[in-house]
Amino acid sequence: MSVEEKTSYIIMEWLQIKKLSIKYSSYCKYQSIIQKYIEPFFMEKNIYYLDEITIITFMDDLLNHKKLSTSFIQTIKYVLQSIYQYGEQKYQLRHIDFHCVKIIKKPHQKYTLNKNEEAYLC
Repeated sequence: MSVEEKTSYIIMEWLQIKKLSIKYSSYCKYQSIIQKYIEPFFMEKNIYYLDEITIITFMDDLLNHKKLSTSFIQTIKYVLQSIYQYGEQKYQLRHIDFHCVKIIKKPHQKYTLNKNEEAYLC
């Protein structure tokens, strides 16, 4: 079995186990996250050589280039972390400390109306 097949197998095995303990809507959400974000990431990077820096870079890309919300990125991180921890326990993947992976919420930029804009609204 190739690394890509093994990685895909770990992901799908985790999803099938998770399916037994979550609502169907959560299962669908996790499945979508896996297909759109996690599988492409894992297929690009060898799961056996992941480290904290790689995960942080991935999260940074989601936040700054794909412009996803921090709450959605937290969900992606949860799924990624759960899959990886499952792989650690069952397939002896090396340990990654996901507590090192922090997602900092970007402050919203405030905009103040000028007098003309304020008058236009009134």
